Amino acid sequence: MSSNSDSKILVLAATNRPFDIDEAALRRLTRRIYMPLPDAGGRKSLLIHILKKGPHYSISEEELSEIVSVLVGYSASDIMSLVKEAAMIPVREIPTE
Repeated sequence: MSSNSDSKILVLAATNRPFDIDEAALRRLTRRIYMPLPDAGGRKSLLIHILKKGPHYSISEEELSEIVSVLVGYSASDIMSLVKEAAMIPVREIPTE
């Protein structure tokens, strides 16, 4: 390890539970950026972006709005996981014989 006083260390951390972080850790993390959960427009944009990437059934504007309203409280990561899981459903339904 270098003893050079010009050495710098960057610590980057992320959590889905920022209010559960220990006070001692918070004192050492001097710069914090809070990223709120996506609003309806953000969830809709994310879904549209994901659906552009691959083949999918046609989804009407009404169906998209319904999906967006069901996803209240989901993070972008949660939505990505949900879409990946939904994409695997037809594969899991293939008979093993």
